[in-house]
Amino acid sequence: MITLGEFSIEEVLPYTHHPHPVEREYICDGVSWFPRMRSQRYNCFRRRRSCVKCGIVGVKFLLQMHEGDGRPHFNLYAEKDGELILMTKDHIFPRSKGGSNRMHNLQTMCDPCNCAKGDREEE
Repeated sequence: MITLGEFSIEEVLPYTHHPHPVEREYICDGVSWFPRMRSQRYNCFRRRRSCVKCGIVGVKFLLQMHEGDGRPHFNLYAEKDGELILMTKDHIFPRSKGGSNRMHNLQTMCDPCNCAKGDREEE
């Protein structure tokens, strides 16, 4: 994963409103980027930036992209003891067990809690 830049919550979330996100330019080291601004993750993060399990709060976005991908995306991160913790979109009732991608079945979880949860149903 390549990190291009760091942005505040206020510089990202207000421009992600579904169904009409704003096409917005973000400049990192003199290079202009037009990241993906439409994602269910953003809807989850607007509803709640803290992990439903441990309570850690997402505090900043990193503009990132996979090697070979031409368009970056934002990932929300919390910080704990100087380490960055990725915030994720979790399915309350797992997709592997028939859960939907609808907002009522989605919640915000940090990556460690989401990994520990696995495909179990719990809040």
